[in-house]
Amino acid sequence: MLAAFVKNVKWLAGKRELKNVVLHSFTHLAEAGASPQFAEAFLQSATTRLRNTGYHVTLTPFGWVCEWDLSVFGESLAKVFKSL
Repeated sequence: MLAAFVKNVKWLAGKRELKNVVLHSFTHLAEAGASPQFAEAFLQSATTRLRNTGYHVTLTPFGWVCEWDLSVFGESLAKVFKSL
């Protein structure tokens, strides 16, 4: 599951030749939620793997409710939720 997640992030970033990635937990949107401990460890592992392959990764504070405004140029691929 981790390998598939990292592969999807790389594919999506590669479509726009991006090397900067922000990871934020959206576990509350999935059909079956993971435990907070699993989700946090998963995101930490994904961050490490992406950084080891040349990506600059920002991980938002885990468990925080975030309110933010994001404006991007182009298609709606800038924000993606995918259930694996």
